[in-house]
Amino acid sequence: MKYSEWENWLIETGDDIIHKKAATGWQNLNDAERLTYCLWVLDYGMRNAGDVQTAEDVFPDFQKEAVASATRLGLADIAAIFENAGSLSQERYFNEFEKVCSSVSGALSASASSGG
Repeated sequence: MKYSEWENWLIETGDDIIHKKAATGWQNLNDAERLTYCLWVLDYGMRNAGDVQTAEDVFPDFQKEAVASATRLGLADIAAIFENAGSLSQERYFNEFEKVCSSVSGALSASASSGG
């Protein structure tokens, strides 16, 4: 997908997960959904303020939850990005955006097809 398609994917998928989270609670999201939500939170902060602080304002545990979910999903490279999100520049975030979205999307698709 092109960059703009990944932006649309994250907005649309994030919105679906936000609604599910509101309706059923965080505990009822699977790891792929949790990771997608955390990516949406990080993206929100980076696009709207250019930093991680805004993401932390939206969801203070987004880094911890993303690392845990990515690790359980076997996405060590994604876990590392979230682990170091505090020092993540806006430029690096946007450079990694397509790769991160592709990995997270793949995990979400695998989760959906396995019924999880």
